[in-house]
Amino acid sequence: MRLQDVHTKGIRFIHANKECLEYLTRQLFDPEVICHEGHQVCPRLSDVIRYMERNFEREEVLIRLSGYSAYQEHKNDHSDLLRRLKNIQKRNKCSEYDNVAVANEISAWLKRHTAEFDHDFIEFWSGMYASN
Repeated sequence: MRLQDVHTKGIRFIHANKECLEYLTRQLFDPEVICHEGHQVCPRLSDVIRYMERNFEREEVLIRLSGYSAYQEHKNDHSDLLRRLKNIQKRNKCSEYDNVAVANEISAWLKRHTAEFDHDFIEFWSGMYASN
């Protein structure tokens, strides 16, 4: 694969992950979504966490391979959100947590992370690509 293809597809991958996470958050944690009462662990939280883990891991491979100096900080920010969501999951059985609070947690993190971390990495990567 050409460097241009890796660059273009990698940036689209990062944007697509953001768009998908926004969609999942709106759909799964809408206040009108009925909870699966009776479950000890919320399947919606489990699914979103699993989605994030897989996609963060893929994104982190791109970042690490690029030689980006802020790789560890970027990875730590991913881990921080996952840790907070897992804490919500541990503290509350399904139907015992507030959907809006979870949606707000993810949305606020996503807005900040995109502006602070993804933007900087994409700028770095675009500069690296332009110099090759």
